[in-house]
Amino acid sequence: MKKFLYLFINLPFLIGFVHQQAEMILWDLKRPLKYEDFKVVQRDTIKIGNTGRFKGVLSEFKFKFNTSQTSYTTTPKIEVLVYFGPNKSWLLLKTETTLEHEQIHFNIAELYARKMRKSIDSLNNLNVYNFQIHTEKIDDWNKKYNDRNIKFDFEIDSRVYYLNGKFLSDKNRKQTPWKEKIDRELKTLEIFISK
Repeated sequence: MKKFLYLFINLPFLIGFVHQQAEMILWDLKRPLKYEDFKVVQRDTIKIGNTGRFKGVLSEFKFKFNTSQTSYTTTPKIEVLVYFGPNKSWLLLKTETTLEHEQIHFNIAELYARKMRKSIDSLNNLNVYNFQIHTEKIDDWNKKYNDRNIKFDFEIDSRVYYLNGKFLSDKNRKQTPWKEKIDRELKTLEIFISK
């Protein structure tokens, strides 16, 4: 009876969690982002502070960590997954350039997830049982991930124009080298792809 009552009380929470997971898109090399993945309806750009610049796209990328540790004398099991959040993402500039730009951001997230997985694997091979050491390493990679995203946006900084009722942008010539570099880095860490 207790098990049934526990399940009955927690069922709405479990359904909500499963529903939220179903709405997220797990990073997959064979499943690139599409225009339809950006579900939020946004009718105008967002001004970025007093910079005179405007944002024509917003994407949500999330790291999800599944963790377990059976005792203090075993290494923690940490699974790192990367998701794109369609219900918190919007895209005004429906161009191949903009879609490629957002895919590069998604790939950067996967790249840093692989770096996290590699660090976790190394710590486990060294029999590091302390969970806090693992989380500190993950936090360090997360900061580097954020810095890399900022650097990418700063170097690319595509110009957005509004002409004849449409938002337009120019492809920054630096975007292709960035894409190629991230693709190469992903390839070198291919062994740490999520299973």
